This record gives sequence, structure tokens and C-alpha cells, in this order.
Amino acid sequence: MKTKLLWLMLLFGLYSTRGWGQTSSSEHGDPMRELHATMAGLDASRIPTGVLLDRMMFITNPHRFTGQGDTTTDYNGFEQQYWEFYHAALDSSQLPTLDALRARIDQRVTAGAVPLVMLSYQYNEIATTAAQDGLITIDSTNAQVTDGPDFSRSPYITGQFFSVVIPPTVPSGTIAVYVGPEFWLGTTPPPSAVQIDFGDGQGVRSVAMGSTVQVAQVNAAGTG
Repeated sequence: MKTKLLWLMLLFGLYSTRGWGQTSSSEHGDPMRELHATMAGLDASRIPTGVLLDRMMFITNPHRFTGQGDTTTDYNGFEQQYWEFYHAALDSSQLPTLDALRARIDQRVTAGAVPLVMLSYQYNEIATTAAQDGLITIDSTNAQVTDGPDFSRSPYITGQFFSVVIPPTVPSGTIAVYVGPEFWLGTTPPPSAVQIDFGDGQGVRSVAMGSTVQVAQVNAAGTG
């Protein structure tokens, strides 16, 4: 934990250097764009998942959500998780924006069912010893992180993220929950079915993608 904290402090240290004068005026003053600019010198072809956690200052803790332990959060927390994923992705052009996702959810609710919304992706992040091992170079003057000088091995570690939520609804005895591929978000392909416990006393059940189930009490936790 201490080494990771030191790595974050090192990145924050880059933002306080005179090197920020090297960034464009459109980037200056926007911490997220500044961070993207700092990481822009890394070779994208060496980031196999297409998602680099170091491009974002995470408010949530993605390391908790591996699909093996914590998988659920409240809806506001889920939106934050999606927003962070969206901006950590190297290419978000094919991903729905948060506004588009909200519209998609509203459309499904209007059609008579509340969607189960799932986020699943693999990610890379810079190893805590990458700079020390010469796998990346940190240029504090120009606020840039680049590959090398040692290219013999990857500077990244790989992780898995999974989170699931049911948007808030008006309390009632039973609600219809839709489980569909358009609400499987992220970079991993949707499975044909999910194993999920809705907290309604029926235990874990297999729900096929594209189906709607009746749920008495909702407190969903599941895996793909």
C-alpha cells in the first residue's frame, strides 16, 4: 500500500512542476486532461486491455471489485465507476456516454422493466516498481511518462473489474428485472447467462441474457 501511495504522490508531484507550462492551454486547469496528456507518451500497443487505470484519479477503489468479493454498489457509486472506466479507456468512441446510458435505462424502465446494469472489464496499471526498474521514464520537467529504457518486459500489471447494480425504483412488492446484453458494459463479451442472487430468498439462479425475471426484493449480487 505504501509503494502505491508513493507512486500516486509522484504523479501528483508532476502536476505541481513548472512542466505544466508545456501542456496546451486547453489541457491546463483540467486535471483529467492533464493526466491523459501525461500518459499520452506511453505506447498504446503495449497496453493489451485498452484500459489504463493510471489515466484516471479514481474516487472508487476498482481493486475491490474483482467479481470474487464485492460486486455491488449503490447506483450513484456505479455511475462513478462507469465514468472512471470510460475515461481510463484508451478509446471511448464505441462506449456509451453516461448520458446515453441513463437514456438507455430510462427507455427500458418506460417499457416496463428495470434493467440489471453490469460493468465488466480487464485493465492494466503501471506496476509500482516500473520506474525504479527502468520500464518507464518519468520526465518531471515536461510532465510526461514514456516507455523504457528497458523494453524487455511489460511495465504493467493486469486486473479484472466487475460490478452490478439495479437502478433505484419505486418500492413495490414485485418488480420485473431485465437482464440483457445492452446493459453488459465494459470490454469483455457478454455471457449467455449470469449467475445472480437478487436477495429475494431464492438464492443464486441462472438468468439467460435477454430475459426478464420477476423479483420480490432486490439486492442483486452476481457474476458473469
